[in-house]
Amino acid sequence: MKKVLEICCDSINSVENANIGGAQRIELCTALQTGGLSPTYSFLNNAVKISKIPINALLRPRAGNFVYSDAEFQIMCEELEEMKKAGATGIVSGVLLPNGRIDKHRTKELLDLSKPLNFTFHRAIDFCTDIDEAMEFLCDIGAERVLSSGGFSKIDEGIESIIELHKKYGKKICIMPGGGLNIENAKILKDAGIYEFHFSASEFEEEKNVYSRFPNGLGHVISFEKYGYNYSSQNRIKKMLELLLGF
Repeated sequence: MKKVLEICCDSINSVENANIGGAQRIELCTALQTGGLSPTYSFLNNAVKISKIPINALLRPRAGNFVYSDAEFQIMCEELEEMKKAGATGIVSGVLLPNGRIDKHRTKELLDLSKPLNFTFHRAIDFCTDIDEAMEFLCDIGAERVLSSGGFSKIDEGIESIIELHKKYGKKICIMPGGGLNIENAKILKDAGIYEFHFSASEFEEEKNVYSRFPNGLGHVISFEKYGYNYSSQNRIKKMLELLLGF
């Protein structure tokens, strides 16, 4: 299977770097430090305009668990329609029940609303109390892929589970590891037959400007030891591609 490197981007700078770095796909979100939330319409629309590679949009209305109220689910359905209008090539989402099992009704509703776009069930799978039930259901309804760290918080902890999921379900659905991907665990997963990878390629950009609310220099100046933001690094993307694609 063709190797695919998907870059998780929460800024327009990261979208540009994913394209320049040679990635094959983007997952667009905001607030990556919370695990990712839905991008705004404007952000998604502008990202689509500048990107030469496909962009899947994360559909997640808030941080925290994946059990949603009726009001929250209504927002998700409306946001999904906006994402299609903005030019997304796929939707990344998932819903659980209060008991931790997959919410089959709502997940299928989101998948059906996503058509003709592809549908990825995200890391809600790692919070499932019955991952096999969820996997079998996602295969049955035609989900394209599952983003997972193997039922653990990070890939390094769940690497054996990811490989087992691939062996068990990989002929029906793509198992895409994400959450702490690095060169070392990516090589193990590649050698096990995994062919899609989810990577933030994150680096910290320290803010070089210094601000003060007092132009004349009087008063208290708030200082930060480190002030800046994370972004997807072209260099880290290229290094990962060297491993996955062998160039």
